[in-house]
Amino acid sequence: MGLTIADGRKLTFLLELVRPDQARRVLGRLGQLGSEQSAPTELRMLLNGRRPPPLGVWLWVLACDLPELNAVVFEVRRLGDAIRRDIIEGVPFGPGRDRRTERLPLAPVLERRLELARFEEEFDLPDRQTASRLLPRLRAAGEARQLRRARQLAGALPYDEWDEVARADLADPLPGYARWALSCHVNCPPSLRGQFGSHAKFEYRLQQAGVVAEPNRYLAEYSARDVLLTLGAIAQPHVPGGSRFRAELEPLVREHLGGHSDAWAVLAQLLPTFNGSLPELISTAGAIVGPDPDPGPDLGADGAYDEDRLDSNQRPADPQSAAPAAALRPPPAPTLAVEGVRRP
Repeated sequence: MGLTIADGRKLTFLLELVRPDQARRVLGRLGQLGSEQSAPTELRMLLNGRRPPPLGVWLWVLACDLPELNAVVFEVRRLGDAIRRDIIEGVPFGPGRDRRTERLPLAPVLERRLELARFEEEFDLPDRQTASRLLPRLRAAGEARQLRRARQLAGALPYDEWDEVARADLADPLPGYARWALSCHVNCPPSLRGQFGSHAKFEYRLQQAGVVAEPNRYLAEYSARDVLLTLGAIAQPHVPGGSRFRAELEPLVREHLGGHSDAWAVLAQLLPTFNGSLPELISTAGAIVGPDPDPGPDLGADGAYDEDRLDSNQRPADPQSAAPAAALRPPPAPTLAVEGVRRP
């Protein structure tokens, strides 16, 4: 079908969300999808792309606690000095980080880079800062309306110092520009953003900064191509937290695509130039060719699923597990004609 390696990998991720027998049928129609890409390679493609991902995506990557992924995130200078220093110090970012004392190993590629930078005296990461040292400078930058300077200072604030900032703001409210800078940093706790108050300009700043808190919002608001490139790295079964994205997408993929090879062929045609979100892409491909001719496993004589014949991937999903897909489901797509696709 002439798919690029990157687009083939994106389809491979989606095919993992349907039953194995359906995936085999689709692969029989699409053919070879391209070579497998490693997660770090996919993230570097995203980092070096024309449109950088929202900052919240990199925080999800860090939550995987995989050294090879952390080495890629270390290149994202927009995250600030504090997060980059946490990476080289092996600080965990995943669930329960406040209670964890172990340190993550450095990926060999990052270890070699740091050794070379120190040898050539080009290591430019400042020493660890504290809230007591940063708060006076944050207030001064905020009062002078120096937003860029305030952002730089917010980026240097260590993760475990944000509570002190919240207490300082309660005692003596920070200037508006300082609040903007702190709110737009990915490490800012939601409770502190709420403490700063709700304002239309705040919401706009958060949107511009790409601070995304929920997987369903990221799936619905960002480009299908970029989202698939991200999910190929962080939404694998062995990665902690990746299950959130799979739970959001699996009901949608099974409903609109399933094992319908024509629908997958349309999706492959649309993907390189599609400008909408991933849920819109999935529903559009399904709507163009009509219902899946094989919507699910065979039913028993009593109309129930034969549990003994189904593996874990074929068992019907719990109705509650499919609930998140409702929030992602876009309006019905218009009927379009795509050359070479059989209509039902």
